[in-house]
Amino acid sequence: MNFRRPKGLLIFPHTKETEGETSSTLIRNWNNLLKHALDACDPPIPSEGIKVTNIRHTAFRLTMEEAHELGQEPGMHAFAVNGLTSSEMVRANHQPIIEEEVTVKRTRAKIKSGAWSLQKRVSLEDE
Repeated sequence: MNFRRPKGLLIFPHTKETEGETSSTLIRNWNNLLKHALDACDPPIPSEGIKVTNIRHTAFRLTMEEAHELGQEPGMHAFAVNGLTSSEMVRANHQPIIEEEVTVKRTRAKIKSGAWSLQKRVSLEDE
């Protein structure tokens, strides 16, 4: 591949490979492609404010919700490295939310439903 394309990036060949410029240009291109893809859906998905990082954070969170062991070391470190981030970022941004949801689900499962929860209310005007 290097012989066939010695300059530029393989995916976005028009992008110059300069330090610092490459990362911001790639992110801008990915966000533009994501916007185009969302607008091309039938029916269109609102693309206002959606960025590639939204998808990345959603993927992190959904994966951690399914595999709880990734919320504890050494799984968290390996998961973070695989996602090109740090375990501190995962711990700060995703772990507290997931722990709160797990606590709420566990608590709801323990609470028994009340006998009056499905009673129909009667209006005084109906009499």
